[in-house]
Amino acid sequence: MSRRWERHGLPAGVSTLLGVLVGALTNLATAGWSWGLWIGLMVAVGCWTIWEIRLRAREQRAAAVQVRDRVLTPLVREGSGEGGAFDLLVADRRMVPLQGRRTELEILREWCDSEAPAGVLVLSGPAGVGKTRLGLESGLELPSPWAAGWLRPGQAEAALPAIVDCGDPALIVIDDADARSEVPRLLNALAGHSGQPRVRLLLITRDGAGLLFGLRPRVADSARWLVQDARVLQLGVHGGAGDRERWYALAVGHFARERGVLAPSAASLAGAVGAGDEPMLALQARALLTVLAASQRSGAVRRLPVDQVIEELFSHEQAWWEASASVDRWELSGLGAETRERGILALAVRGAADEDAAVRVLRRVPDLADAPEVQVRNLARWVSGRYPSGGAGVRIKPDMFGDWFVADRLTRHPALATSLLSDMDATELRWALAVLTRAAGAFPTVLSVLTQAWQALDRDAIEMAIRSLVLYHTAQLGPTSPPPWTISESAWRSWVSIGRLTKPPAKRSPSGGPWPPTTPPANATSLSPSTSPTSPPPWTISESAWRSWVSIGRLTKPPAKRSPCGGPWPPTTPPTSPTSPRP
Repeated sequence: MSRRWERHGLPAGVSTLLGVLVGALTNLATAGWSWGLWIGLMVAVGCWTIWEIRLRAREQRAAAVQVRDRVLTPLVREGSGEGGAFDLLVADRRMVPLQGRRTELEILREWCDSEAPAGVLVLSGPAGVGKTRLGLESGLELPSPWAAGWLRPGQAEAALPAIVDCGDPALIVIDDADARSEVPRLLNALAGHSGQPRVRLLLITRDGAGLLFGLRPRVADSARWLVQDARVLQLGVHGGAGDRERWYALAVGHFARERGVLAPSAASLAGAVGAGDEPMLALQARALLTVLAASQRSGAVRRLPVDQVIEELFSHEQAWWEASASVDRWELSGLGAETRERGILALAVRGAADEDAAVRVLRRVPDLADAPEVQVRNLARWVSGRYPSGGAGVRIKPDMFGDWFVADRLTRHPALATSLLSDMDATELRWALAVLTRAAGAFPTVLSVLTQAWQALDRDAIEMAIRSLVLYHTAQLGPTSPPPWTISESAWRSWVSIGRLTKPPAKRSPSGGPWPPTTPPANATSLSPSTSPTSPPPWTISESAWRSWVSIGRLTKPPAKRSPCGGPWPPTTPPTSPTSPRP
């Protein structure tokens, strides 16, 4: 405390107290007892007490805020100007104002303002529609004293106590919630919260119904009500042709200002922009590419297919890689550009909790198998510097672009894919399945690689893969959409691939009965991880795995007549008008 006084001087209460004490001593030395002296001493003691209480309250408040800041990170990230082209499109950079989501923002505000002590809302929608940005903006619009932030990895147990100690209402935001294993633990803690402050949990995912379906068996019984009462706010592509043209020109202007270049003329920006069903991220990607490319290409960029837009932007990301790798301190001159790229791919697919784990993953890349240890470690540090992982794998943001990178490179290099997906432990397998399933949802070309990864699945992973893939490949429909729902042929063929790995015993349901039946067969036994997918059917499964399939079947039950009577399930050719089941 003395150091604080040295910096800021004595507080007013202390100065008053010292003055009174000096006066009192002087009075006692020159005269006798007086009521004035007694009253002065009481006032001094009161001032001292009030000052101490307020000082301690401020210190406790500051300490509580520091603890809260260790579990919740700020919603907005300040750009350093050192990132690649993709960094300009990441939601937390807020390079372009949010457009066309006022209704959704009002829904989120009303949810936060409700009187319930705790609440959960799932923000759901396909890749690139602006889920993360909407969640971020909803937190920023909350008035004081609300606190809002992203949940730091591994802080689920500490989050609620830290928020309660501060006493301020709080919004906890979790992006990619389907890939965060700590969500059930946070829900368990949140279910026991009552009174003040209000706490809201916003889960962001591409598949809201699937996320809630997967959370129900993973939370405690006392927390089931939170999952059951959770609201799903489904986002889709928004805006008409005129809106898209206006938003495109606006984004071009903001990106040009950020890059310090002259924006193309308004005349060159006029006209239709992409397809009407493209998400906002694709529109902004076109705007960024328009700024990075020559101005005379504005018209061509507006009409390019989305995957080509991403590919051209990726060349700018690669140029950033090369520029940063050339810095002497990384000592990466002995590694070629392709080797460095494959290192990024390996860490994106398999994940790595720390530097030692990253080195082991990088050794999977053939070009790095025998490379010097110092060189591999420098590469791991360089990748971590480009894409900080927070104790997980590499995540290239925006997610849609990272998904494209994984899907494109693994399908181009099947031998590398085989090397990266072999001999995975349980943690690596879960990470790889989440990455590949997410990528397959946006870019079905990677389905063949995902099928390869299924060969190492245990029962829990089979359940996750089937549920996630099927729901990702349905048409992102809202819960009020009437059946029948249509699916693409690629989605149908993905079901065929799943069926070849998880084909149920041939006689496990009565002839003509529903699929799947609600009771296990009498001879059900355990499907061990060592069972090979090439083993001849019928395969037998444990009762727990059977019941998991029953639950999955309620989401993925095929239409009654989509395969010939008595034929295999699933059939190897799609029906004339395939439909998808109602979730």
